[in-house]
Amino acid sequence: MAVTLEKKAASEAPSYVRTPAAKFLASLPVDRRRLALARVFAGWVWLMAALAVFTSWLLALGLLAGASPAQTVLRIPFTATAILYFFGSALVLGLRYPLRWLLGGVGVLFLMGALSDRLHQPDDREWQYVPGAQTFFSTVQRAMESWLTLPDSARWTITTVLWLGAGLALLWAAASRHGERRRHRVRRRR
Repeated sequence: MAVTLEKKAASEAPSYVRTPAAKFLASLPVDRRRLALARVFAGWVWLMAALAVFTSWLLALGLLAGASPAQTVLRIPFTATAILYFFGSALVLGLRYPLRWLLGGVGVLFLMGALSDRLHQPDDREWQYVPGAQTFFSTVQRAMESWLTLPDSARWTITTVLWLGAGLALLWAAASRHGERRRHRVRRRR
């Protein structure tokens, strides 16, 4: 008795692919991670194109109203739009049921906020019995004071780089979920 391994045919779609368009995309000879990242990049290009149209419209309205272009363009959050797009794409790519997780997360945050309002005591003496709590809070207080001494441009640059890095890392991790799955059928010879 011998066992041989046979690869699935290249044109055969995996079992989790259901729609015709997804079957076509799954049949392409491209790594699925690359395909997912290419789709996210294409969506980002469309988002930036829509933002450019919105910016043009806002500039035209600002010029008609007599405002300077600097006042109108500074009101558009370019980086926040891109970062939130990366986080949203990571959410959609990485989770099987992203809407459930999104609504569940919002519900948990709402319940935790309500619970915190109910249980909050007017004085914060409950931390005096926790070892190291005073040291931790004084360190956080000093870090916040030093953060506030930085110029606005430095704070904006640091937070933008950190959030953008986090969004891209999450996007890469979510796209890695769509990597190639090598499945082999086992056929026994008699």
